[in-house]
Amino acid sequence: MFDIGFFEIILVSIVATVVISPEQLPAAVRSTLKWIRKTKNTFVGIKQQVAVEFGTEEIKREIHNASLVSFLDQNESSTNVVEKKSANKTRK
Repeated sequence: MFDIGFFEIILVSIVATVVISPEQLPAAVRSTLKWIRKTKNTFVGIKQQVAVEFGTEEIKREIHNASLVSFLDQNESSTNVVEKKSANKTRK
């Protein structure tokens, strides 16, 4: 997602240790993680609210049902072709 490699993480850690004193680093990491967690939860809530408002679950269900009906229709038509061929062979 962010495409951050090992070298970048080490570099950020070194800079953070120099800029923020080692005594304050654990508190800074905790507050950063807390902020990230809150932001993530906010976006999850927004995503759920948008899904409810637009009825995406119902749309997904309708699309799924339509694809199942199409699949069953295709299988039924292929079954009819096979039955016609076997009926023609038994007549001969």
